[in-house]
Amino acid sequence: MCGISGIINFKKKPNELIAKKINNAIIHRGPDFQNSWSNSFCVHNIARLSIIDLTKNGNQPFLSKDKKISIVYNGEIYNFLEIKKKFFSNKIFRGNSDGEVLIFLYEKFGINFLEKIKGMFSISISDERLKKHYLIRDRFGIKPLYYHLNNKKKELTFCSEIQGLFFNNIKKRENLAEIHKYLNFDLLACNHETWFKEIKQLQPSHFIEITKNTFKIKKYYKIEDFIDESVDNENVNFNKYQKNLNNLLETSFKEHSIYDVKEGIFSSGGVDSALLLSLTKNLMKKTNTFTFDFKEKKFSEVKEAKFLSKQCGFNNYNTILPNKRILDYYFKVIEIQQEPISSLRVVSHHHLYDYFKNYAKVIFEGSGGDEISAGYKYQVLAWYLDMLKNGNSNEISKVFNKFLFSYKNKVKYLNGSFNRLFGVGGATSDGSIYFDKKFLTNDFQKKFKSSHKIFKPFNSHLRNSQYTDLYYFKLPRSLKYADRAAMRHSIETRLPFLDHKLVENSLKIPNRLKFINQQQRYLFKNYIKHRIKNYKFENKRSIADPQQYWLKKEFKTYILDCLSSKTNRSDDIFDYKYIKKFYEKFLNSKEHINSYFLLSFLNVVTWREKVLKN
Repeated sequence: MCGISGIINFKKKPNELIAKKINNAIIHRGPDFQNSWSNSFCVHNIARLSIIDLTKNGNQPFLSKDKKISIVYNGEIYNFLEIKKKFFSNKIFRGNSDGEVLIFLYEKFGINFLEKIKGMFSISISDERLKKHYLIRDRFGIKPLYYHLNNKKKELTFCSEIQGLFFNNIKKRENLAEIHKYLNFDLLACNHETWFKEIKQLQPSHFIEITKNTFKIKKYYKIEDFIDESVDNENVNFNKYQKNLNNLLETSFKEHSIYDVKEGIFSSGGVDSALLLSLTKNLMKKTNTFTFDFKEKKFSEVKEAKFLSKQCGFNNYNTILPNKRILDYYFKVIEIQQEPISSLRVVSHHHLYDYFKNYAKVIFEGSGGDEISAGYKYQVLAWYLDMLKNGNSNEISKVFNKFLFSYKNKVKYLNGSFNRLFGVGGATSDGSIYFDKKFLTNDFQKKFKSSHKIFKPFNSHLRNSQYTDLYYFKLPRSLKYADRAAMRHSIETRLPFLDHKLVENSLKIPNRLKFINQQQRYLFKNYIKHRIKNYKFENKRSIADPQQYWLKKEFKTYILDCLSSKTNRSDDIFDYKYIKKFYEKFLNSKEHINSYFLLSFLNVVTWREKVLKN
């Protein structure tokens, strides 16, 4: 796990001093070793965090024998041992690191080597033989890669984090179109744009190919090509699908469990945490688990996390970010992320990495679990609509009505879920609508007519919902949060639920098996049940953190200052009079009022002040 950066220019040899400054901006991603490699058209740098093979043999760049091909990369190649055995059994490797296989794979297969690797990665390959340079990002975008293309100078600057790019004389200019997508359609970090006009991100499953005269972006992986929806019409063998899922879960976790440092698990009381602990127990490993807590105990998951850890024979440690520090920590998180966050829970997540940074260098997290197994509540509606298409409407309706019975406001759930499935954003994961157009000025709403196109490749409503959460709504932002939080403290996050074979299989599972006995994620929970005694089947919580309480108390003075600021009130995005009335109602209400859009407003104002102006 590392940070990479560099400058590519076929017209003029890149400035190595500027390239070094860019890399110094991300040294927290790789404090163990820094290096640079250059040729006539490229200088690319590495900041290494040593995880596998802690010796100098694992240092980068990786070079071909004639030194005409150089590779630096950030990430892990999880099937590197299999690759060595299959393709290079007679090859003598310099060391035992996973990344060394990349140079041999590229020499053997060219850019098509991407079909052979499993992992998380952003890769820079400079090939003097072909006079080409490649920049590559993994299938789901676990590892970041940002770039700026200067058409006048014919120069491309890239970096693992946004802030490094500004060292090459790139100006900070806000991208109002992206702010519009975020506020109107809940889209963040899901395309090639960023909140800075001059800076792009390479999208998941894509690579850039650069030569003296060409600049091409190509997509190398489409998950829809691996999904056969005809399984929904076949007779279902439950045991077959359960066994296949179990094997893929265990294979992925085993491949993710190769490292030469201490590891731990971030654990809540949820399904993903229980699944990670079950898989760890299955490998007969001993580990520690870490949980963030809240002063507001109704949101605490420490009791559940301790129970799960105890059942597996693990120790659990927890910490609370004091309420008096939440506001300052929020400012810090926005500066680290360089773009907004979707929940104040992210602040506690950052604190967890900070507080336990000396306990482990590899942390397992459950990101992707809900996405691959259809774990969000609005997806039960998608399941219901799919099942209606396949007949048995009376029986299916009875099942769905039982699920609806748990909702006090059924109409609210249905409206929000329909909006989430067939609109664009505007509702939280429990289906409730939060979008309030009165927050925004009419001029701003009309300024950008089209939203980002949402691609839905499947016939199934449920699979399309899973797909859009993987590539648009849920996963892109959570991956970004986890990467910046971990790497700021020189920790590697591993996400075994995002092995692409496991993801493909999970989307392929017949939809009728994704909601059984009033339980979402039944097959995944069934794996846990057979490994953790007294595990209780429960669906996802609707409200997971005390954000509403914090916005009423710890953030109150700051929000009122933002609303009264003359500088803020003159902007062209928000209707400050309306927001002030909304906030007064929010403060005085004893009923739950969705705070998502209020936080979105605060994110924009804070980002402009703490990031754009600095």
